[in-house]
Amino acid sequence: MAARVRPTRDVQMIHIDNIQGTGRGIDLRKVVIKLGSAVVAGEGHQLDLVTLGALADSVANLRRQGVDVILVSSGAIGMGRRAFPDFTARTIPDRQALAAIGQVGLMHAYKTLFNARDLRAAQILLTRDDMEDRRRYLNARYTLERLLELGAVPVINENDTVTIDELQFGDNDELSAVVAIKMGADMLIILSIVDGLHEAEADPTDAGARGRKRKGRHAAGRRIDVVESVDDVLGLADRTRSAMGTGGMQSKLKALHMASQAGVHAVIAPGKRAGIVEEIVSGRFPGTYFVPRVGHRLRGKPRWLAFGRRATGRCIVIDAGAVEALRVGKKSLLAAGVRAVRGQFERGDLVEVHDEAGARVAKGLTNYSAEELDRIKGKRTPQIREILGELDYPEVIHRDNLAVVD
Repeated sequence: MAARVRPTRDVQMIHIDNIQGTGRGIDLRKVVIKLGSAVVAGEGHQLDLVTLGALADSVANLRRQGVDVILVSSGAIGMGRRAFPDFTARTIPDRQALAAIGQVGLMHAYKTLFNARDLRAAQILLTRDDMEDRRRYLNARYTLERLLELGAVPVINENDTVTIDELQFGDNDELSAVVAIKMGADMLIILSIVDGLHEAEADPTDAGARGRKRKGRHAAGRRIDVVESVDDVLGLADRTRSAMGTGGMQSKLKALHMASQAGVHAVIAPGKRAGIVEEIVSGRFPGTYFVPRVGHRLRGKPRWLAFGRRATGRCIVIDAGAVEALRVGKKSLLAAGVRAVRGQFERGDLVEVHDEAGARVAKGLTNYSAEELDRIKGKRTPQIREILGELDYPEVIHRDNLAVVD
């Protein structure tokens, strides 16, 4: 029988030194661990209780040392298929029904495994709307914080039963990144059936691949141990795909990029490997480490704006002076720096802010509609009153409602 442990908060962290030989260290106080469908599943839609049992041991070990652990687990639909092996899910309601059935069995397994180690599992089902509505987001955050204070292990999954397409995170990879960022986690660990990101097989017609080989950083087809910038490896993602996951490596890269940009140490590693979490905590492991952006741990409302809400199709383009004012001067965005308005939006909507080259600079809540802003773009504050007949706000986006994201 596994060792029984009592959660304690006496020890507040684990220090990880020289992660993957980078010389970087981390004081690990809170970690989010994401388990993909293929890691959770065994043969014939059965749960892989050996892998999950080993993970429960690892979680108990982390909790013993005072580290808070949040799990993000896929696998509900697979468990539903186990209950109805002859049923073929053809529609969204079919998949939602399987998820509702399978979630019960999935949580029963976690409850049993954690109870055997004197830990308590807590189910949390989230949708994107829960993260985009600030009041609901804060309620979810406060609940998670209290669960961690109680020594429980939150097990999070997307609420597939009520989620519709436009509210989906797309996969639990992105959900795990959002949870890691919003809960202030020090590290995100994505456990998959792949052992990290691999260098693409060299193509003699691919000048970029030849250049990478000449640099000698990674032999063709071999695992990349450290990624400094996700932009350098996005083209490799299509070559490595999980058999059961919905997003493949592209979705994982998106999640890892999101987390690392927010200052979270991020890792993808083989979930079926015994003791993998302990190896990661030791600082050397088979997997890929994504180096976090230094000094970019957003907190409070800016964190919610940057990583919790979407601004699809709504964009304000600004000039170089305005970019510097936002990034360096930490100023509000004024109409004088606006060069173009794209998409339709109203006052109070979330919009993205891009530079003139199309690179994203910030996200924020606009004080003017697209129609109003199009009329006053490039204008100084005294001119706005003349054009609109009133001056409700001197700023297009106040700095308190702005999050610089890139």
